[in-house]
Parts: sequence; structure tokens; C-alpha cells
Amino acid sequence: MVHASALLTGTDSTGVVLADLRDPEVVLAQPKLRDLIDFTQPVALLLVAILHFITDAEGPAAIVATLRDALPGGSYLALSHGTQDFHPPGDADRPRPPTRTPPPGSCSAPVRTCARSSTASTS
Repeated sequence: MVHASALLTGTDSTGVVLADLRDPEVVLAQPKLRDLIDFTQPVALLLVAILHFITDAEGPAAIVATLRDALPGGSYLALSHGTQDFHPPGDADRPRPPTRTPPPGSCSAPVRTCARSSTASTS
């Protein structure tokens, strides 16, 4: 965070918001976010290479819905998610070594992939 802020010193058109994506209401309420993004105009939200760190128990669909619903009309939402679609048949069900549990407050989490057929399109 310090490094990112230092890189942005003197710029008024960019900023850094430090918040937990699993609490989208807090993300959306960040003053810096509201200062930089005009939510009366269409915007783009990129959830790229992040959702596969959110477990099913943490409600990824609800998180995306909350963020999507905050976007003004005409906005774009792009997201990506790791997939098992290109693994050999049966590989997804193969036992894996236990994944280490990251310490509380850690930025790292196990990656969770899913089959394309298990994701739903929302509008």
C-alpha cells in the first residue's frame, strides 16, 4: 500500500483503496472511491483474477451482484475465474494434498477453480 501510494503522489486522477472484496458495501462506501469515480456516468468494473480466491461460503455471487447493482446504466462488468475445463477427465476429482490455511489477515488464499458449466450468467 505504501509503495502504491508513493507511485501515485501528485496525481489526482488515480488512487488506492484498501478494502476487503468480501465486504462489497464497505468497498463501495470508501470516500476515495467516490471521490475518483463518478457513479452518475457509465464505468467499467474489472474483477479479473480475483473471484477464484473467494470461497462458495463467502458468497461470490452475492458479492458480484452487490457490485454490479452499484454500477450506473451503460456500465460494463468483466470478470474471470480459474477453470478446470482443460484438465484431463476425472482430474478435478483426484485427491490433492491439503492446502495450507493462510494466517488470519493474510492476502493469500487457496485458488478455487470451477467448471464453466457451474458458473451462471447474470444480467
